[in-house]
Amino acid sequence: MKSTFFIIGIVFSASLLSADTLTNVGYPPPGGVTLGSSGSAGGSGKTYSYSNFDIDPTLYSAFYWGPTTVLNVYNSTDANQNPAPMAFEGLIDGAYEFDSTATWALDSTQYGNQNLNTRVLLTVTGLGAEDTEANLGASSDPSYPLFLVTGAFTATYQIQADENGTWTGVTTLYNELNTPEGNRVETSVGFSFFSDPATAPEPGTWMLLGSGMVIVAVFGRKRRLI
Repeated sequence: MKSTFFIIGIVFSASLLSADTLTNVGYPPPGGVTLGSSGSAGGSGKTYSYSNFDIDPTLYSAFYWGPTTVLNVYNSTDANQNPAPMAFEGLIDGAYEFDSTATWALDSTQYGNQNLNTRVLLTVTGLGAEDTEANLGASSDPSYPLFLVTGAFTATYQIQADENGTWTGVTTLYNELNTPEGNRVETSVGFSFFSDPATAPEPGTWMLLGSGMVIVAVFGRKRRLI
């Protein structure tokens, strides 16, 4: 009997960009917001719902939300614990796609070692227009999209692996392939809020705010084949 645990943690770190870029105000945004979440990023998808913004329009001429970090999938047992970022491919079939730049080496007791391509799909509802020109060093990759925040919105992302031409959530695939005991599958996906640099508050105002990093870990226990 296999059991799987999906762990999500939020890591906060203060971040303020130079005067000629957007200001990363992290989470929560100034004034506050209500956040709801559901689902599993490694399964059918993780959904964040942002509502009840309380942003003073006299302080910001523009306000944005977007991804800051999307890393390759890797194993906790890998010697290299510094995975490279995925490559942003753009809007494809209604989802913003990030493709792996290194394969995920999945060790299966049924099928042996497999090197799988992975991707992250991000869909957003309720945000304003995508503005890539606004992302002037706001994230680890300036090609990542930013979206104008106009009110309540939802964002769903799913972490998938390609096995024999079929894209499957990494948690689901991890269970199906009966992976060895003691391994964890990990990746990092981060999102943040950004304000217009011309009207941003002083750095001290945001000492307790930072960019959010989602750490995904999948724990599996080996099951005996019958």
